[in-house]
Amino acid sequence: MRRRLLLPFLTLLVFCGFSFSNAQAKAPAVPTDLKVTPLGVNSFKVDWTDKSTDEVGFELRIGLKGKGNPPRFLLIPSSSFPASTSPKRTYTVITNPLSGKELSFQLTAYNGLTGFEVFSPPTPVVTVRA
Repeated sequence: MRRRLLLPFLTLLVFCGFSFSNAQAKAPAVPTDLKVTPLGVNSFKVDWTDKSTDEVGFELRIGLKGKGNPPRFLLIPSSSFPASTSPKRTYTVITNPLSGKELSFQLTAYNGLTGFEVFSPPTPVVTVRA
């Protein structure tokens, strides 16, 4: 019985001009002031200033220096940070054994559901030695 109602409902949505792309999230503002500090072997403290209040999380990209933009590495949900009114964010990252290598870090903020994320432009690349 409920299936009979689905087709007329979808037809009404299309007729009224609704599209599922209208339901897509908007990109958050670009994070700023990305700083990466080595803490020890393959461990880094990553700091930045959050310029949005509505992002779902952040994407941290890490790669070897000189290989173009760093590849996608880690999604960090906003819920993993303690409640705070400060826009300053800190995250500790442990990488694969890459001692002595220069690593590139880059950060973007994102909104949206998994698989349908909308990303801010990335921060400038920051390079540090592992």
